[in-house]
This record gives sequence, structure tokens and C-alpha cells, in this order.
Amino acid sequence: MSTSIQYVVPIVALVSVLGCLLIVAIYLRYPSYRNNFYRKLVFVLSIYDILYSITLFWAHGSNKQLCVFQSVSITFTGLLQPNFSAIISLLIWYNSLASKTEKKLKLYYKVLHLICIVVAVIFTVLVFCFDKMTESPNTNWCFLSKGGWLETYYIILWIDVVISIAFYIKFAINVSQIQKRTKENNGELWGSHSGGIYYQEMKMQLRMVVIPLSLLLSNIFASIKRTREFATDNPKPIFWLDLMQAITNPSQGLFDCIVFIFFDKYSRNKLKGLFKCKGDSELDIITLNEHKSNRIGLLDHSEDYD
Repeated sequence: MSTSIQYVVPIVALVSVLGCLLIVAIYLRYPSYRNNFYRKLVFVLSIYDILYSITLFWAHGSNKQLCVFQSVSITFTGLLQPNFSAIISLLIWYNSLASKTEKKLKLYYKVLHLICIVVAVIFTVLVFCFDKMTESPNTNWCFLSKGGWLETYYIILWIDVVISIAFYIKFAINVSQIQKRTKENNGELWGSHSGGIYYQEMKMQLRMVVIPLSLLLSNIFASIKRTREFATDNPKPIFWLDLMQAITNPSQGLFDCIVFIFFDKYSRNKLKGLFKCKGDSELDIITLNEHKSNRIGLLDHSEDYD
């Protein structure tokens, strides 16, 4: 990897961290923002994105102790990201089943989240004990060694990618069926307050397609590069592949920020209020007044004012 490209990684990682910090700041500042279960999922994913991006701020190839620390931290946070992304898609699909309750949804969230963390911890401990963590080929960043646990890491990662995309597709199919039933019921919303999928939440959930897509985009070029390394000893560097890996690998947090803040009117209003030091109640009055003149806006975010 050329010196110029090596600077791209920490720059993109820093931008990703800043984007995630906006999500974290809004979530912590405004209680009404925390009422939405799906924004909580985005908040937790943003924390994991921040942790992963921080590990890419600098390279440690010249220092043995720091090299091991970076390898372990990248392994742990690098698994938390895709594990939790897969959980989000699974939960969104699960909630689209009309017979499921919010209580069960939150219970499964806690169980799956615990499994996500345990898997990452166990794998990281095994890596620390048995893998020869070294500087990656053509870079100064340290990671798992070829022929050790590196292949297993990417197998787990792509299992998460497949699960994330597959369950989101199943969710989208359920949504289309819900819309069909709604039309058959002369426009009445299908589902109830105790279970099922709500039209008020549907747009937020559909927007979450960015999570499996960004997971795929942020890992595909790195995976192509690793596959070349698995197949060939010391393969010749490809500039465009190194560049795309440097741009996309740390960028999942940036994608989340763009979609869940700048493409979401309710979140944009909260962001403006954050910079203007406005409280939750004052912003809710402003937003509700806007919604009265915009029925679509009221439909999109009415769950925030229950």
C-alpha cells in the first residue's frame, strides 16, 4: 500500500467517528429520540463503528507490543460490527411477523446481543493465545497472520453479511405483503399496537437497508484483497484495490450517519436543536407544528410522541 493511500485510512476513519458521534450525541441528549427501539439499535451500532474506526487511526507495524494490541482490537471490534449488523436485520424481520410482541422482541435483542459479544470475545481470546499477529502485507497495519485465524475471521464476517442481507430481504417481502393486505382492507393499517409492524415505523425500518448494504460495501474490497493473499504468496499490490479498501473499510459509521441523520427529517431537527442548545420539549413543539401541515411527516414520526 502506497504512503498516500495509508493516509486515506485514518482520514476516512476519523470522518466515520465524527458521523457516529453525531448519532450518539442526539441519542443521549434527547429522551424522545430514545423512545424508538430502532434508533437504539443504530446507537449501539454507532458505538461499535466508533471503536472499530479508532483502531485504524494509526499503524503499529514497527512496535511489537502495539502491533499485538492493534491486531487484537481490530479483531474484536471488527467482529462486533458485522455480528450486530446481522442481529439488526434479524430483529427487523422478526418484528415484521404479526404475531410477535414488543416484549419478545426486546428479550431476543438482549439474548442475541449477548451472543454477539461472547462470540467476539471468545474469538479474540483464541487469536491472542494462538495466532502470530503480524504486519499485514504491503501495509503498516497489524492484523491476523495468513494460515492462522485470518481465514476463520473472514468466514465469520461473511456469514454475518449473508445473514444480514438475507433477513432484510425477508423483511422487505413481509412489508410488501403488509401493504397488499392494507389495500385489501381499504387502507386500514394492518397490525396492532401490541404486535406486528406499524406503518409509523416502516419508513425507519426500510431506511435500515443501509446497514446490510454498508456492511457488504465496507468488506467486499478487503475480502477480495485477502483472497488474493490466501491464493498467492506476496501478491503484487493493485493500486485501485488498495484505494477502495482504504476508503470503504472504515466507512460504515459514515454511511449510518448520512442515512439516519441527514436523510431523516426528525433526526435533522434534533441535530439543529443540538447545535442551538434547544431542549426536547421545545423541539417537539416545533416538529409537531411542522407535522400538522405535513401528514406524511406525522405518519413517519408519530411514534416518537406516544
